[in-house]
Amino acid sequence: MPCWCSVLRVDVMRRAKEVKVINRWKATDFDGEIPIGGDDEEMLGTAMKMANGVGQLQGIVEDSMPLVRPMAWFSFYGIGGAVAGNTAMMYLGDNDAPADGDFKRLGFRAGYLLASGLGNLMANGVPSGIGEISRAGGVGVGSFLLAARRGVPKPAAGRTNSLRSNMLRGAIAGYTVAGVSYGITKIKEKF
Repeated sequence: MPCWCSVLRVDVMRRAKEVKVINRWKATDFDGEIPIGGDDEEMLGTAMKMANGVGQLQGIVEDSMPLVRPMAWFSFYGIGGAVAGNTAMMYLGDNDAPADGDFKRLGFRAGYLLASGLGNLMANGVPSGIGEISRAGGVGVGSFLLAARRGVPKPAAGRTNSLRSNMLRGAIAGYTVAGVSYGITKIKEKF
């Protein structure tokens, strides 16, 4: 009595020897109907539905890009700059604030920066031109400085901390450069 495995193997080998004839047709013969007969019509219809679904998915992605691009840009330059500034001050600053004791939180921070950077790169590409670079740099530096400023201890009443003051001025300058660059770009688009 043969094993069911050998019966299956013989059945597969028999199917492999079948030869199907494919009718070829030219694009000039196309009148809206694809001239294929037999069992292939159902398979062809399924393939065409799948291709149509992929085309619709591409359309949805293209339609959502006006929303995705600014979100990816801000998540990297705005929020990512703040994450980087906070992380730098926690680990490198001369403050009494304890740095993250475990590498898990540091991993989350690095993971966020990497994921938001790759997302921004996929959505917007590398900044090119002085306008894009100044906007990205201004927001990134401004966010970095504001977040790092939180790690600098506040001075006692009546005293000033020049580092905190300079960080605030640098952040304001970064955001100002980004705002002016954006304004110039919008003015150029109108004229």
